[in-house]
Amino acid sequence: MFHVVSLPTGRECWRRRQISVCKKEVNKLKEYVHNAETAKIEALLELEEAKKTVEHLNHELVIKQDMRIGDKSLDFNVRTGTSELGLAKELLQRVAEEESESGIRQNMRNAEKGLYLSSNVRVVTKKS
Repeated sequence: MFHVVSLPTGRECWRRRQISVCKKEVNKLKEYVHNAETAKIEALLELEEAKKTVEHLNHELVIKQDMRIGDKSLDFNVRTGTSELGLAKELLQRVAEEESESGIRQNMRNAEKGLYLSSNVRVVTKKS
């Protein structure tokens, strides 16, 4: 038995070519979609990395700002402490001067009393 094969007509050839062209277009579109999805995934990963970097930089910025505030506060505390020490030193000097003057005055009073007492004292001796 023979099997008879008929040759395609012009219209069938045109349809086959159109189908082939359409399949190629569909494959190009599938590749385009695949590439777009891959690019999207890569972009999302890069975005996550960028977010982590921003969070890290913000954290460092906060630390540096806290350090600056701490430094300013430390500078302020040092200045305040220095000025308080200066005031305390002045007060101690005044107290020391006052005590010294008070001590000198007291010594002078004591000396004056001694002179006063010695001028009022009569030496009494017994004659035997």
